[in-house]
Amino acid sequence: MEHLTPGERKVAKKLILTLIEAGYHISVSDGEEVVIKQSRNIPVIHDAMGSTDADAIIIYEEELPINKKNPRYKCLGSFELVYGNDPSGEELIADYSDNPICRKIVDKVEG
Repeated sequence: MEHLTPGERKVAKKLILTLIEAGYHISVSDGEEVVIKQSRNIPVIHDAMGSTDADAIIIYEEELPINKKNPRYKCLGSFELVYGNDPSGEELIADYSDNPICRKIVDKVEG
């Protein structure tokens, strides 16, 4: 996140915190590779963000029954973050999956 503007950093942190508080696991794709897979570790997720001009934040829920040795995840949607559009961060979330879960998250983050 070191290359993000203060406004972008604020929105990105709010998005990640909102997703973690909702119980989701997060993957981060920098457009070339998935650099973090199904994590709930906020500092690790933050460190993976902003290394390119865009990131995809993909959210998952752990499927039941929970197998601690080999957990399975169900993809629930994604958020496309594009850096550099607006220093305030208001345009950071450029697109997201059109479903009730992602719309609710965006409403919380942008509200």
